[in-house]
Amino acid sequence: MVLEGKVAIVTGGGSGLGRAMAATLAAAGAAVAITGRHEQPLQDTAAELCRHGAAVRAIVCDVRNMRQVEAAVREVSEWRGRVDILVNNAAIFPPGLLTQVDEEVWVSVIDTNLNGAFRMARACLPGMIRNRWGRIINVESPSGLLGMVTVPAYGTSKGALMAFTRQLAAEVGRFGVTVNGLCPGVVATEKFVATFTAEVPVAAGAALPIGRPNRLEDFSGPLLLLASEASAGMTGSTIFVDGGLAHCSPLSPQQIGILDQGLNGPPT
Repeated sequence: MVLEGKVAIVTGGGSGLGRAMAATLAAAGAAVAITGRHEQPLQDTAAELCRHGAAVRAIVCDVRNMRQVEAAVREVSEWRGRVDILVNNAAIFPPGLLTQVDEEVWVSVIDTNLNGAFRMARACLPGMIRNRWGRIINVESPSGLLGMVTVPAYGTSKGALMAFTRQLAAEVGRFGVTVNGLCPGVVATEKFVATFTAEVPVAAGAALPIGRPNRLEDFSGPLLLLASEASAGMTGSTIFVDGGLAHCSPLSPQQIGILDQGLNGPPT
């Protein structure tokens, strides 16, 4: 799963999961462009990765604006000649109830999380198809499958993104371009903690089969698989790295106690 000579774009790459994914791709040998709306986090991340010998470029780009998206992809192509890997990670998740969310907020979430991925894919695909090789990785969410209180717009956007992954995969696979989803669970990123509090991921993680929230390093291996030649036979799929959130019932404190007693107690 070596990416020497490959060129990647990671949207929302200035912080949190996006920054971690950019670091993973760069460590594997890819040249990485990180995009986002705020310049300072992008510059700070690029400087840090460059200090470790990576080829990283920071580009201010709002995925809600097609002209900015096209300009960003053009800048990367001029920088490194092409785009091989696209990680659609940019997302916003303002909390609230469906019956109370403002229309402006709803539209902004859909436009960022879903339409932003569409715009980036549209801009990158001509070159990928021409080169007969490409990897598009959409960062999805268990909220796209599960009904979750307080993130109605986010969950809706991620459910639609899962469908978009499959639709696009069906269209471009014959050109050597694969499209897959990477579905993280609860991760205590800066943005998540600022939005909800530090206690939320700890409490949510305790109820998961793995007994903890996800860590940023949990995603490195799956990301490299999807970004590399190793996944050439995969498309339209989603890899869940969510600690069991989407496919296992949450454990109650009583169930956790029973499991701990059964596993740690004397054999019967």
